[in-house]
Amino acid sequence: LNENDLLLLNDKCSQIVDSTKDDIQKWSKEGTYASFVCDQMKKLPIDHTERVKCASKILYLHYLIAFFKRSIFKRLSGKPFPDDAPRALQDKALRVYAIANINERTRKQDNTVPPRLRLKLTAHICILALYMCRFTVDIDSLRLSLGSSIALSKLQDIFTELGCKIIKVANTSVATLETPINKPKLKDSLSLGSNRKRKRTT
Repeated sequence: LNENDLLLLNDKCSQIVDSTKDDIQKWSKEGTYASFVCDQMKKLPIDHTERVKCASKILYLHYLIAFFKRSIFKRLSGKPFPDDAPRALQDKALRVYAIANINERTRKQDNTVPPRLRLKLTAHICILALYMCRFTVDIDSLRLSLGSSIALSKLQDIFTELGCKIIKVANTSVATLETPINKPKLKDSLSLGSNRKRKRTT
């Protein structure tokens, strides 16, 4: 995210900024926002300026998770993010995470999400989650919000590639990172973790 992206998000995040405990509980129950996203809303700071900054990142995480769930179909029709997302961010997401091509049957442009770009999208979700959670992420909770299309072991692999340690806390898998994040060098999703064995929590 750059400064322009954050400014666009600032204009859209007022609902999160003004949210109450009852609002968050309702959104979580109704599925308006994923449970992991709602958990981040509960931690919003009191200071208004900081609250807006955090709310903007939470909203972007919501957009990325929504895109991830749509990417399971590989071929996208329409927008990658929910309708309320700024158009500039919609276009940017398509450039970064999708490939444009012409549908031979309809002769219209389709956007496809190949495995390597879906892996990139997942990695960026993990990085944003680490940043927002102060480098300690409940992997089980994140995986629940991403849906059944990704295995817990796959998320563990990605967090490991990002330099995290995977530990068990109260029967929950947690990723912890002690140093700032560097740009990940992730392998193709089909080969991720296949070249070497890692210790993995069960």
